[in-house]
Amino acid sequence: FAIPVETLQAAFSELHVLPARAASPSPTLPGDLPHGSHLPFPRNGFFTGRAENLKKLAETLLGDPLLPGVVINQALSGMGGVGKTQLAVEFAYEYGHHFKGVHWLDLRDPQAIDSQIALCGEKMGLPAWPPTLPEQVTATLGEWHKNHPRLLILDNFEDLAEANPVLARLRHSGLRLLLTSRLSPLTARRIQPGRKPGLFAQIPA
Repeated sequence: FAIPVETLQAAFSELHVLPARAASPSPTLPGDLPHGSHLPFPRNGFFTGRAENLKKLAETLLGDPLLPGVVINQALSGMGGVGKTQLAVEFAYEYGHHFKGVHWLDLRDPQAIDSQIALCGEKMGLPAWPPTLPEQVTATLGEWHKNHPRLLILDNFEDLAEANPVLARLRHSGLRLLLTSRLSPLTARRIQPGRKPGLFAQIPA
């Protein structure tokens, strides 16, 4: 019994294709981050509990269809040391595969925001990456404003006056924002007109 040469060639060709398929940059399983994401923390293998908190975050940030010009926002507030950042990290790893990308900004140093935005763009591997910081920020924001859902975590959201310039640049983007803050009730009430702090809000364009 002989196997035609053409059949063998096709089989070996398929073997060469399989590794490339396995290395696809589009994760589909919990625990994976989308290609081009930027999250400066590894997943905590000892994280347990808070399943209900994660579920509520998912219902808010994934439950509504993406609407043009609308930012869906969820806040995690409370005193320092209660695990807000860790909960945000766990949510990113558990549910990040539902988003086009997962990105992280630390708002503690307003002077570093542009550099952090540019780093997110660099991690995305945007084509024709510009040489200057202002151009890099513009390119990154342009990608974030495209009509597909991305999760952006704003950690240490403590000063609305300093955060407002950042928020203004995110309008019309359709991003899903996850904020962590020690403010309680969250001062973000002022960017969530008519919404109860701690619940998601749609910020009108």
